Amino acid sequence: LAFSFTFGDPTATAPATTAEAPPAAAADLAAAAPPAAAASEAIPWAAAEEEPFMRTAPAEELLRNWRRGRSEARQAYKKQHQDAVRQRRKQRASAKRSGA
Repeated sequence: LAFSFTFGDPTATAPATTAEAPPAAAADLAAAAPPAAAASEAIPWAAAEEEPFMRTAPAEELLRNWRRGRSEARQAYKKQHQDAVRQRRKQRASAKRSGA
């Protein structure tokens, strides 16, 4: 699309938009669209429709699970960080030995 709109020109107008699709074409598009269930299957990270959005467990249980998961996540992060630091040290030592 080429725009002929210039800023600051009071006589300039925005380009005309394209006309909407006729109703028959809109019906064809609606028929071609996948149903909602198929859309959630096409997106792997989308939540399944049968999972409720609101909490179903008591707040105390959710807090206990969060604290347990938080500890595991912290340990996993520390391990990944240590591994990354070790790898960086090895790369630096290798670069020094090769004369780079």
